[in-house]
Amino acid sequence: PEALEERLRRIREEEPSRPSLRVSSLGQAAAAMATYRSTELGTWSRTLRGDLDWIVLKSLEKDRSKRYETANGFATEISRYLNDEPLSLRPPSTLQQVRRFCRRHKSIAASAITIAAALTLGSGFALWGYFSAVHAQKETQKVNDRLQSTIAQLQEKLTGEALSLALVGEFAEAMHRIDEAESAGADESLVTALRGMAHLYSLADGSHDEAVGLFEEALALNPSSIAGATGVWLAYDQAGKYEKMSDARRVVESISKRSDLSDVEEFLLTQTNRHMSPIETLNQLDDLIDRNRFWAAAYAFRGRARTQVAKTRFEDPSALGQLAGAIKDFETAAQLAPSSLFVSSDYLLALVEASELANHLGETGMGQNWLKRATSLYGALPDTKYSAGYTFRARTMYWAAIGDKESLIQTWELMRRNESTQLWVLAAQQFADGNLEEFRKLLDRTQDK
Repeated sequence: PEALEERLRRIREEEPSRPSLRVSSLGQAAAAMATYRSTELGTWSRTLRGDLDWIVLKSLEKDRSKRYETANGFATEISRYLNDEPLSLRPPSTLQQVRRFCRRHKSIAASAITIAAALTLGSGFALWGYFSAVHAQKETQKVNDRLQSTIAQLQEKLTGEALSLALVGEFAEAMHRIDEAESAGADESLVTALRGMAHLYSLADGSHDEAVGLFEEALALNPSSIAGATGVWLAYDQAGKYEKMSDARRVVESISKRSDLSDVEEFLLTQTNRHMSPIETLNQLDDLIDRNRFWAAAYAFRGRARTQVAKTRFEDPSALGQLAGAIKDFETAAQLAPSSLFVSSDYLLALVEASELANHLGETGMGQNWLKRATSLYGALPDTKYSAGYTFRARTMYWAAIGDKESLIQTWELMRRNESTQLWVLAAQQFADGNLEEFRKLLDRTQDK
């Protein structure tokens, strides 16, 4: 009974194989049957393939409506085959065959469908990739360009902030920002020069000699380093080594002819140009501040440029407007960098000069007000060991404005100990008196020093 049940199950559930395929799977038995029929196995298999396959399969259809309706219909179909007449049946459609296969081999069918879907998707993506390769390449280039532009902007932002912090004496913050710029891939010579600026403008934490060494190192790394060359010039100015400033300025001029200067480089160049071209420098600083509104040093340096312009128009009442603008710039700089000695020194110097000019032009009330503000600011300034530079100049100018002769005499004695500085002072006096021959002699002596 079990064997019978198994046979019945197979009849009910399994799709029969085509006779031509069944013969191929019989092995030696198939060869013996072919010999019995006086034919070869291959010939016998080809004879069964086709019409006879479909006649047998139709007679074995599980769906009664798809089988031959009667035994006579089955016999008639066989007769048509034997007489080479067209058969009434049609082979099952491709869809029907697929359905039958899936019913017989569910796991294989599922795997096949998965593989086919993956291949279809893969082919689709490959085709899309092929047609979009050129477009993708262009987009990739755009992304790379934007990335490089972003990195360059980040480097310039960090170096600009570092320079501004260095120039107002914020040593620790400047060094931190310089480290960030270095990590972002900023130029090594620029980073080195910026560290020099931090040392140069921090009287509490920096070292003048260290600053000069770093500027020279920056120039060794890149002989065209504007930051390095400008740093040397500023170091000589601050130390009162005026005899070396002309050579340093010529170095700056020789390497500043490029048209692709960064904001940092333009900013530094304004310091060497402001004495020679104060109005042009003022315009450059206006543009820089429009792009960098939180650079305290930019406001302080524009204040210096306004003061320089005012000095060229000392007999003109419009000079008072320039000095008033300079004072406003220094106020802004002081708000952005309240602990900066250099900003305070510049601010004090501008107040003293504005007071003197106002008194000279008969605006005594305005002059008194500015001198009062200068006195308040002077009290907050610490002493400095330098006998040159802005802090020293601001203090001596204030002493002159209030008539502090004792402090001025002490200052003169201090300057006399520095022969080179004394020669420059004497040379300036000879030039002011129109004694050009004596001026040239003293100038030659300062160059020798």
